Amino acid sequence: MPDGDRHRRGDGCAALLNFHREVLNSIERYGRTHKIEIMMRYKLRKLDLLSDWQVGLKMLAKRKLDLTPSRVERVGDVKKLFEV
Repeated sequence: MPDGDRHRRGDGCAALLNFHREVLNSIERYGRTHKIEIMMRYKLRKLDLLSDWQVGLKMLAKRKLDLTPSRVERVGDVKKLFEV
């Protein structure tokens, strides 16, 4: 994508970056992704909690979202990957 196009979109790139940060934070915390937490943190950051609540309900009904996070056995090993 040409740089001019990226700058014209502005806020969309920032929103995508924030979403990716939340995914990485979840992986660092649990060793894998916790989708509900990622979505809620992202939506809170955007101050847009209710725009797509119907999709969330459908995903819950189909058991696509876990209410509680699961962890890998050796979360410490995953956290080491995030150390600078």
